Amino acid sequence: MLRRFNYNVIPVKEQCKYDENFTYTKSPNPEARESWDLALKYAQHYGADIMLATDPDADRLAVAVKHNNEFRYFNGNEMGIIFAYYILKYKQLTKRPYIVSSYVSTNLIDRIIAKYNGVVYRVGTGFKW
Repeated sequence: MLRRFNYNVIPVKEQCKYDENFTYTKSPNPEARESWDLALKYAQHYGADIMLATDPDADRLAVAVKHNNEFRYFNGNEMGIIFAYYILKYKQLTKRPYIVSSYVSTNLIDRIIAKYNGVVYRVGTGFKW
């Protein structure tokens, strides 16, 4: 999708192949800073402004954005808040907005959606719920 909008997407080639040993990272968890080591080298080499990372089954997304020549890393809670705030502020999707959030996510979303007269539905984490 990013390529459709003319973004130059540069994958970390070493991490694009199946590798059950995660040879090219100290941690497969994108919330762990050491998981970004190789991506950061690529970003510095190519002059990237944004980095995206997922865990091996791609159910977690982490984002890093360059600001003042340094990368600011956003965890899942922060990204959820940013996405929700944008949608609530700029999109009118339903008469009474709602957010579906897991029990383990931040409660900050409750304060934000209250400003839009909305509601938060809490759910369990993972496929079994």
